[in-house]
This record gives sequence, structure tokens and C-alpha cells, in this order.
Amino acid sequence: MKKIAIYGHSGSQNHGNEAIVRGLHELFPDTHYEIFTFSYSELKDKLFKLDEIGELKIFCKPVSKNFINKLLIKNKNIKYKQFFKPFLKSIDKDTVYCLEAGDQYCEPGEVREWYKYVNKKIREKGAHSVMLGCSITKDVINTKEVMEDLKMYSAVIARETLTYNLLSEAGINAYLAPCPAFCMPAKKCLLPACFDSHEVIGFNIGFLQQGNEKYIDMLRKNYENAIRFIIDKTNYNVLLIPHVNWNYKNSDFRELEKLYAKYKNTNRVFVLEEKGAPEAKYILSKLKALVAVRTHVQIPALASYIPTIIAGYKHKSFGISNDIYGENSPYLAHVQSLSDQHSIKTKLEYLLNNYNEVKTYLKNTIPNYISKTEDIKNILENLK
Repeated sequence: MKKIAIYGHSGSQNHGNEAIVRGLHELFPDTHYEIFTFSYSELKDKLFKLDEIGELKIFCKPVSKNFINKLLIKNKNIKYKQFFKPFLKSIDKDTVYCLEAGDQYCEPGEVREWYKYVNKKIREKGAHSVMLGCSITKDVINTKEVMEDLKMYSAVIARETLTYNLLSEAGINAYLAPCPAFCMPAKKCLLPACFDSHEVIGFNIGFLQQGNEKYIDMLRKNYENAIRFIIDKTNYNVLLIPHVNWNYKNSDFRELEKLYAKYKNTNRVFVLEEKGAPEAKYILSKLKALVAVRTHVQIPALASYIPTIIAGYKHKSFGISNDIYGENSPYLAHVQSLSDQHSIKTKLEYLLNNYNEVKTYLKNTIPNYISKTEDIKNILENLK
């Protein structure tokens, strides 16, 4: 039996992480493969039943601050050896190790150093390491440390063309395949009450990251005006959709609650309770249209042919938008370039006016796009 280990999995508090694991399992449905996941947050993954599709293992263990203060200021490798000890002890040359990369290499702090260390240890043991589904910016790729790291991987798989082109231009032997989250099946569940009387437009918003926090006020005002347009000019209900819920400070619910408070007296605006990724995909598939910041809210909606305004502020959103809608799409709202408080409302109105055309386009385009995820399976099966 062949074994695939997913690592760098932050936990199902971000349901995109959950969707990637579920999608990868869907690509390898037969019993010839054992897939297990090394998680930073095993308890949260169990809460959303990720252990029901494959074994969960501990990726790292806490290192005491006292230990860090005494020993690790000058030698990070000692810290990493202790921190990733559960994972490092289990490395087996007959297992393929897939980093659930996403845009983690764009995160601040030591993240890139962690994964370079882990990648090196995997390769030293004679096992294959694969950077799976990455989105990386040019400035990150071109740093010496990251370039050395990328060249160590057995394969680097970009999930959108923007990153693939940057990797290729930098001399990295990269592959291109859509994010495996596109393959995750939906799970039928009870629809919220907002679906009982009217069709529903979904809105997803949350805290911004990676130096983009300053744009949240303009983004929120754009959402307010778009929702006001739906309430005043249409018969649709509005469903506010959470996705990331690490803790109170880092939760989409904080922004959603602000929007709900502003419009709750209309009785047309609802907040979705937190769902697992398959149930959320089912609910998203029943929307009329969607406006979303989170890439992994956009992905299940687009996979279900739901016309979607991509309120993108990260490299990955721009890349996926280009691959699905084409460059300079009217359905991409570049968060950093919002020129006024009505930009998203204008794009949503345009989408609704061209609704049938967009719906037909997605039905004709998405199946072929998703079929390219099979390339991930082919790459992993043919590593040398």
C-alpha cells in the first residue's frame, strides 16, 4: 500500500485547510493509498470529523518559553528539532510527504524557515517531499533561502498560473494544477431559514492579513453598500458566511456581526452558523450569487457554478480569478484598489444584469478546470 502524508495542516478552524485534505482524499479514493494528516490542531480537526476520512497525527509539540530563552536564541535548528519531533520521528522513505502549502510562504515570521528545515529532513531520509497547491509572490520566490528550499522539493505544484509562471521564470521545475479543494464533495444539510422565502445572495468577509489590514474599512463600506443595494433594489435575502474562526480576535464572525447589526431590522439579513466544509459547500451551492473575500469560500461556490465576485486581496485570489474568469475580469474586486465605497456594489449589479451569461460560462468552464486536478495524482504517482 502506498502512503501519502499531508503536513503543514493548520487545522479546520480555517475550513480551507479542511477542504484541501478532503479534496486530496477524493483524488485517491481507492484502497491502494493510505492518506494521513499531520495537524497543528488535531482537536479542531476531530470536531469537524476530519478523522473519519483518514488518520490524524500530531505535527508538532509545544516548546517551553524557558527552553527557548535559554537555548535557542542562537540556534533555531535546536528549536525546530524539538518542535517538530513527533513528525521528524515518523519520516519514512516509502511515504510521499505533501506540504499543504497554500500561501503559507507569504506569511510573516519563521514559517518559511520551519518548512525549509522540515523539507531538508524529509529529503535527508530519502523520502519525497511535494509542495502542494502553492501560491507565492515574486519577492518571496526570489529570496536566496526560499530558492534553495524550492529546489529541494521533489515537486512544486502551483495552484494558479500567476505563481506557476513566477516559479518557471525563476528556474524552478514547477507543475500547475488547481487546488484539490475543488474536488471536495458537498454534504447535504438543512438550509438556513433565509432560503424559505427568497433566493439568497451570499456575502463573506473577515479580517485581512499579510499587511493588508489597513484596507478593511473601505472593504466593509463596500459590503455595506452592496448589501443595501440588495435590500433596497431586489427581493433577495442576504446570508453572511463565516469561514475562518481561529479565536475571537481572528474570526470572520467579528466582521459579519458588524454587518448583521447594521441590517438585522430589515429581516432580510442572516448569519450562517459555522459549518464543516462539505456542509458549507452544499449551502453555497444553493445561492443565487456570492461576494467573497476568502479563497476557500470562492472555491466551493465556483465549483458549484455559482456566479461569484472575488473580493481578492491576496496573490492566490488574483491567480485563481485569472484562471477561471480571465484577466481583467469585471468579477474581480481588487481590495487594495477599491476606488470608492460603491465599487463592489457596481460589480455585483453588473453580475446580476449578466447573470445567465456568467452562469452558463461557469457550467461550461468549471468541469474541465476541475478535471485538471487529476494531474496532482499523476505527479505524485510518478515521482522519481
